[in-house]
Amino acid sequence: MKIKFLSIKSACCMMLSLLILAAFSEHAIGQWTQQWPKPHHQYFNKIHMSSNGNGVISTPDGSGSFMITENFGQNWVDLPLPAPRVNQVILELTFASDTVGFISTGGENFLKTTDGGRTWAQLTQGFDLIDIKFLNNQVGYGQRIVNDVHRIFRTSDGGLTWQNRSTGQAAPQLHNYAIRNANNLFGYTYIGPSLQVLKSTNAGTNWTTVNIPGLTKFVRSISFKDENTGYAVGDSGSIAKTTDGGTTWQISYFADSTGYYPDIMHVKFFNSQNGIMQPSTHGALLKTTDGGNTWESIRLQRNLNISMVDGNTLFGCGVDSYIGKSTNGGRAWQQLTKG
Repeated sequence: MKIKFLSIKSACCMMLSLLILAAFSEHAIGQWTQQWPKPHHQYFNKIHMSSNGNGVISTPDGSGSFMITENFGQNWVDLPLPAPRVNQVILELTFASDTVGFISTGGENFLKTTDGGRTWAQLTQGFDLIDIKFLNNQVGYGQRIVNDVHRIFRTSDGGLTWQNRSTGQAAPQLHNYAIRNANNLFGYTYIGPSLQVLKSTNAGTNWTTVNIPGLTKFVRSISFKDENTGYAVGDSGSIAKTTDGGTTWQISYFADSTGYYPDIMHVKFFNSQNGIMQPSTHGALLKTTDGGNTWESIRLQRNLNISMVDGNTLFGCGVDSYIGKSTNGGRAWQQLTKG
């Protein structure tokens, strides 16, 4: 029997082929790994953390993914959006309760979670929504542009189906709105330079102007913590509060420690007791844990998007891939990822 010796070049090629074949075989009988490019997020714009430790973070970078955690943010995993996910931008991440949440994308995907963000189911395709808000796990609203006309949509079955409430003329292009109860909404828009606060008592079909005496500044955000108590915040530290469902409003102004009246850009209640306001001053945060009776002013090291688990436990995210956690009401923060 003749023995044929291989050249070094031929032997190397054969070895490489065997290694590739072995690797492929092992891969084929094992678990498939993620094939879509793993994104490198630079900016997180929304975060939710549920009381069971499941959480989700969205990014507007069009990477086709978002991030989830199952252990209060100690570890985060990129989760792909349903295909096609190329250049899909997450338009909205919102939660109706501690565990029920929704994601809407520019790729017309609409996703729902019922476990705080750990798993997601696709509800519809071809239906993109912005500015989604939920009163409870069933009733919610969203805005759409349909044939260049602004429309208000409503769901009463937890996002499975949506009804166009703007059946007559086009709805006002609301810059922000809040749900008071199942059929009552408050919002605001601008006609030229003029502010108009509006309300609807028939689930967004018709809107009337609301007069808030003394509110002359631009409104930036509006939120109701329950059917009676709501806030509208805006420029120059202006805070309008109602305790009778929007019939009457009281005006106050927030000034920081230097005496400056910053614009208040955002107000949100996570439940009937815990809520935040975020002034335009870098790192400024106002927090309440008693339903808005008192507000604590806190200075953060950076601007953060906030999620409150309880009065002491806060999570935040922002630029430079930053994710942080506070266990003392926001006064000190632990960075959970490299910033």
